[in-house]
Amino acid sequence: MFLSKHGVKHILTERSVFPRDKVCGEFYDGRLRNVLNKLNTSLFQRMKDNGIIQDIHQYLVLNAKLQQLDMNATANARVSTVRAGFDNFLLHEALKSPYVAYMDDTRIEDVTINADSALLQDKTGKVQIVAQLAVIATGSRSALARQVMPQNKPDKHFLLAARAYFSGLPVTDGKNCCRLILLKKPAPCYLGTVDLPGGLALIEVFILKDTADRHGINPKALLKSVVEEYAPLQKLLSGVRQQGQIKGASLPATSARKVVSASRILLAGDSGYNINPLTGLGVGRAVYSGMCAAEQCVQSLEANDFSGQTLSAYDARLYKAFKADGQTGRFGDFVLKSLHPVPHGLISLVSSSPYLKRKAAEVLNKF
Repeated sequence: MFLSKHGVKHILTERSVFPRDKVCGEFYDGRLRNVLNKLNTSLFQRMKDNGIIQDIHQYLVLNAKLQQLDMNATANARVSTVRAGFDNFLLHEALKSPYVAYMDDTRIEDVTINADSALLQDKTGKVQIVAQLAVIATGSRSALARQVMPQNKPDKHFLLAARAYFSGLPVTDGKNCCRLILLKKPAPCYLGTVDLPGGLALIEVFILKDTADRHGINPKALLKSVVEEYAPLQKLLSGVRQQGQIKGASLPATSARKVVSASRILLAGDSGYNINPLTGLGVGRAVYSGMCAAEQCVQSLEANDFSGQTLSAYDARLYKAFKADGQTGRFGDFVLKSLHPVPHGLISLVSSSPYLKRKAAEVLNKF
């Protein structure tokens, strides 16, 4: 969409066929609003008017006893969405442009960099695209991204996620809410709930792969058992009804800096700067990187310079923008791996004191 705004002809390839669902990303920070407003000041409001997105008013972090810390999510422009509707809306907007050629059901699996072009091909070689520059946004575990940036270290540990949509989750005092609940049983894990447009809610569970393997836990079965049987949550979840299937995914739980540019190549979205998904910052970072990638394309086209040295400005820009996010993510990584019992007691202590609770909210609101 930003390439179209700048009048740059481009080919957009998509390995799936829309509309399609994606097992992550229904809770977004303020970067989403800022980026969409730079595209078109009416775009964000149209998405709200069409029921694609809605404001989130509270962001709660709770321990296993449901003692809680809270932040004003509205102050950080947090919103939620049903992911399939969100992606489909933006795709239709992107395809209104005369500058885009669209190829779906097309999986690019090889990129060859030549002196004057980048050659992109599918597995069969029947699809061949010759471009001046390739922007690769194929996800956090992309083999294609590893091919073009072999210097990036593999992710060290993963979160297993399982999620489903539910109806019947109560909305407290008319305030849409996102909750992150730290659980101790049957193993250290995290349950998240997000109020969504249309009266739905997302309920998902996250558990470190190492922990799941050690306890012999299947994330889909874990989600079902927690929703139906975990006694402390029954007051909150007793009236929910599952809508559709439980779906799962494996997501990196690391926030390490990666190289995101090379000669005629830019990585965007989770292919570049992935982050611990528990922070809720992934989609905001992804759309911001898409905007920056488009602007870098424009600059390189104007200079007719697609060298790695020139494109490294994109690396520097993203690192500067995401440095604080990385620190937040790495702290989350540390808590996940080493300190899971500590937040339970800390939340209990802080929530018992109005003063400490207010100070904690001030800290949380910075994120």
